[in-house]
Amino acid sequence: MAITKFIMLLVTCWLLRRAYKFSRLVRDNRQHPGFRLIFSPFQLLALLPPFNRLCIPGVIMGHRYVWVDDYTIHEKIGSDYFVLISMFPLEARFIVSDVRAIKEIMTARTVFQKPNEAYRILELYGRNLVTSEGHEWTRQRKVVAPAFSWSSQGPEVKIPVIRTETLKVTGCIALHILSSSAFGQMTHWDDSTADSLSTGHTMTLKEALIVSLRGIPWIGILPAWAWGSAQERERVVLAGIAGRGLLGKTIQKAAVGFSELQSYMTEMIEARRASGLDDGQRDLLSNLIRASDGETTMNSLSAREVTGNIYIFLFAGHETTAHSLAFMFGLLALDPEEQGRLHEHIDSVLGDRQELTYSDFSSLDRVLATFHEALRLYPPVVALVKECTADTTIEVGVHDGNHDGLDKDGRRVMIMKGATINIHIPGVHHNPRQWKDPAAFNPSRFFEDSYAPKAAFLPFSGGLRSCIGQRFSEVEVVAITTLILRQYKVSVDTELFPYVPRETPLQKRNRLFELGHMITQFPKKTPLIFTRR
Repeated sequence: MAITKFIMLLVTCWLLRRAYKFSRLVRDNRQHPGFRLIFSPFQLLALLPPFNRLCIPGVIMGHRYVWVDDYTIHEKIGSDYFVLISMFPLEARFIVSDVRAIKEIMTARTVFQKPNEAYRILELYGRNLVTSEGHEWTRQRKVVAPAFSWSSQGPEVKIPVIRTETLKVTGCIALHILSSSAFGQMTHWDDSTADSLSTGHTMTLKEALIVSLRGIPWIGILPAWAWGSAQERERVVLAGIAGRGLLGKTIQKAAVGFSELQSYMTEMIEARRASGLDDGQRDLLSNLIRASDGETTMNSLSAREVTGNIYIFLFAGHETTAHSLAFMFGLLALDPEEQGRLHEHIDSVLGDRQELTYSDFSSLDRVLATFHEALRLYPPVVALVKECTADTTIEVGVHDGNHDGLDKDGRRVMIMKGATINIHIPGVHHNPRQWKDPAAFNPSRFFEDSYAPKAAFLPFSGGLRSCIGQRFSEVEVVAITTLILRQYKVSVDTELFPYVPRETPLQKRNRLFELGHMITQFPKKTPLIFTRR
């Protein structure tokens, strides 16, 4: 009994101390608009249902309430920035969707740095280009950069007619292209049968990748030892710790997925080493292995860094491209006129030719604009996270009294050392100060003279740390879209997506794209039909 009272006393003292620090943090940031909460919407549990939908004023805002409303939350507050102050964890987090402020944050790299802890969950297999910073980032970028020099032509992709959830189709296409062009691995279009399994595996590469990506939040929730070696994962599952009930099965499947993906990556490396590294091979896998097998230099990689980078490029190249394609095809299905204009544009470029070459890329500018517009409306990554390493100020726009304009010069606001900065990508992509009619699907806006500045379009990040695979992604999506729309018309499957009377186009779009969010944003179900023209 005495021990229980002592523990309760310690807990009470700790809570009182935390409450005092929270009140100090609120006082230090009282000049900023925003929310004061007990629980932060950016903790990992807030990503998972039902927490992602909870909204209790002063207590918690589910993750979806911060991101899904795009710019709406800024309009309600009356500012292009606001501050979320939370007690658990104890932090002040600035949410910014102002172009002027974003330019400053992107430029002042010594003041606004990437916080290592925010990206720790992406290091299960080792440090990589995304999670590294400073000299380490420079070293890793030198290794992977030659793989994106476009010295070779990618493989031909044959796509069957499919009537299903679009994400399943785009996921197959994206993984097929990425695995073959970057890693020399051929994947099956239909891997639902046991015949498509590799020897010694219980999951296909695609299944292991998807399962492991969905299981990422558990890395931050469960203790580190739960995600150690394959033997430790097996021991945890067999001991029953992760094998009871629905939650246990979810964790168990994630553990198997992590182990399977590790095995696939190891096999990729061993097979490439066994076949010999031709000096002419400049794909990503070859470059990573050379940097690991050669003499130890400033640009060499450890074995963990090799697997870490394989994983991050599988994740980034598959997940983001698949989701963006699904959003784009859904938008075109909802707008037959825009789809018709795009089809005419493709025909005007290719003429009677059936083959598509890299030299056609620059001429297919309307296809690229359509991809960019889909990324603007539905960016896969919703935030760029920075940590303020010194007291500083940034200039932000402040709405006028009628909320239909900004102070011409904006104003400078103080940010204290240690504060977290979230560049709110959906917010800046829907900011009416930068984009005319931001909710509309209008690819033509990218050809207009009033096209928004670069800092207002951030699906590939920006500045020095912009995505190294941007060109790869753009060429890949333009090629896929061109080849599909040349032969197929895309429409909504009305059997699975019934007509609703008096529904506005935006309401219909929101209903079609029921958004999900883990590490990236994705449409949960997008039932479309691809009909041969």
